[in-house]
Amino acid sequence: MLVIDDDYKLNDNLKEFLELNYFKVQVASNGIDAMRLLAQQPPDIIVCDMIMPGMDGKTFLQAVQAHDQYRCIPFIYMTGIRDPDDKLHSLQRGAIDYLIKPFMLEELLYKINNIIQLLNRPLLVRADSPAEESVAFVFKTQFEETLKHNYRNPGLSLEDMADKVNMSASALQRKITRYYQSNFSSVVRAYRLKKAEELLRSSDHLIDDIARMCGFSSASYFSRIFKESSHLSPIQYRFRQLDKKNA
Repeated sequence: MLVIDDDYKLNDNLKEFLELNYFKVQVASNGIDAMRLLAQQPPDIIVCDMIMPGMDGKTFLQAVQAHDQYRCIPFIYMTGIRDPDDKLHSLQRGAIDYLIKPFMLEELLYKINNIIQLLNRPLLVRADSPAEESVAFVFKTQFEETLKHNYRNPGLSLEDMADKVNMSASALQRKITRYYQSNFSSVVRAYRLKKAEELLRSSDHLIDDIARMCGFSSASYFSRIFKESSHLSPIQYRFRQLDKKNA
């Protein structure tokens, strides 16, 4: 979570309160510093003051909305301005919620928890709609291209991949769940097994070498999950493919 306010005391209070409620929090005092933090580790939620020196909240929100990888991050405004029109304009610009200072910390916590619950629900968009298909295609293309260059690493983690695709680990897992109907480990395992099948069909590499080349931690682990997936051992699969080729 990213909290942005030029009031250092408020920043400290919000950080302490949210961390006590098990959130990982970064703070910035203006939009310029916040953009640097955003590039390093995109958060799941942004809580931002409206009036700040350097780059104010309105300009910062515009900058966030201008980036495809950031514009879907929920944005909560904080402000001491009690103007209904200003609130409407903020929501129109893309903010998902709005807090009038001073506010109870519990109010912010409830808003954050409500947003998290909404993010974890299936969206009310048809899976076969053009917009949804386009978003799914872009994400899966980026994810699988990154996986193609990293699947050989047996220590590859969700956090590693999240860094490489420039999003938080929780945001990446939500997208994987939505577009693959699976979790990160299962998607990576299936990709490695597919690559292993290709090598078994097209090469004479030893099973130990194929296991290593495809990112499995050991040949025995590779053989076990390969058999669970295909109901054949790697050796049996290779001979079956040779028989088909020679038939």
